[in-house]
Amino acid sequence: MGCWRLISRFFHSWWVFLVSAIWIVAVVAANDLRDLGGRLEGRFFPVIDRYEISQPRAYPPPSYRYAWKASAFKVRECKYLGIEWFLGARDDNAVPVDVFYLDAPELREEGLHTWTGLVIELNPVQVVGRSY
Repeated sequence: MGCWRLISRFFHSWWVFLVSAIWIVAVVAANDLRDLGGRLEGRFFPVIDRYEISQPRAYPPPSYRYAWKASAFKVRECKYLGIEWFLGARDDNAVPVDVFYLDAPELREEGLHTWTGLVIELNPVQVVGRSY
């Protein structure tokens, strides 16, 4: 039994099959594109500029975890989705790293902001030399 014959057994017409296939592809593509739009916007029009970290202090366990003082300039208003940190080069296969703030959450307007506890689960040599 041919492939098209099998398809016609489950769908009453070619149009029903075609519309169903297009609908499935559209739903899958929409889910992928929803996340892609935000990532592209963040890459080309970042919300944060001049992000700086300094004064690392050990924050174990684990032994490679350090807390940093951080500052950044918020350029424009945007919904906060989270912070991401990666070990490796930007254009390479970078590995995600756990990162979080010890500071209490707050609503932040545009302008300069500081944090006293940005925790990055890497040692200082890795943070400064091989991460972003």
